[in-house]
Amino acid sequence: MQWPSVVGLAEVENDWVLRDLCLGTPMRKMKYGFVHYESPDRRGVDCALLYRKDHFRIINSQPICVSDSSADFLTRDILLVHGILQRSNVEDTCYIFVNHWPSKLGGSNSDYHRMRIAKKLLSLIDSILKDHPNSFVLAMGDFNSSPEEEAIRSGLEFHGKASNGTGLYNLMHTLSRDEGSYKYSGQWSYIDQMMANRELPVEVFRPEWLLIDDSKYLGQKPYRTYVQTQYIGGYSDHLPIIVTIP
Repeated sequence: MQWPSVVGLAEVENDWVLRDLCLGTPMRKMKYGFVHYESPDRRGVDCALLYRKDHFRIINSQPICVSDSSADFLTRDILLVHGILQRSNVEDTCYIFVNHWPSKLGGSNSDYHRMRIAKKLLSLIDSILKDHPNSFVLAMGDFNSSPEEEAIRSGLEFHGKASNGTGLYNLMHTLSRDEGSYKYSGQWSYIDQMMANRELPVEVFRPEWLLIDDSKYLGQKPYRTYVQTQYIGGYSDHLPIIVTIP
């Protein structure tokens, strides 16, 4: 992946693993730092951001609580990181949102919460673009909803289009629906997405070593680390998404 400037992560256990990743692997040569906050999720998983210190300068960061304590619904916070992205002789003021929305377990109840979180994210992005119209805004992560589903269509007001009309683009809109970043019951989908206030090229990173033969549904599927409690030694059940900023 040529040492990306920033990397959004979901299902992070704690800052210990991030410190090991940044300092105890070859990533240390590129001087990566990280941003992470503990969230109220019952499974203990959080969002985080890795960043190259020579490419991205942190101004501030904060967790955005999207849990609903009144309904005893605890989930991952959205991570908001405000910083300066430096490339060549250009500097961009950036607002990056790292998301991991509730899974589809729970049926209509989880649908309701994904819609609620979508509307909150859209409100935050609209406020930033109103106050800082020249800033770069990027929302990334595991939305547990494909671009065609209601939380994305209605909650973020895309309605099946590439842009929601308020300056936000769903960068996945141009990708083939025959592929995806996640495979469930033999069907690929883009529940991992990138959205920005600029039209940018995006791709799924899918080298052969991130894939394994799918003996049940044929073709290939992401090479995950665990299948339930069985360790199989892979990487993830999701494939990474890359956006290129000129």
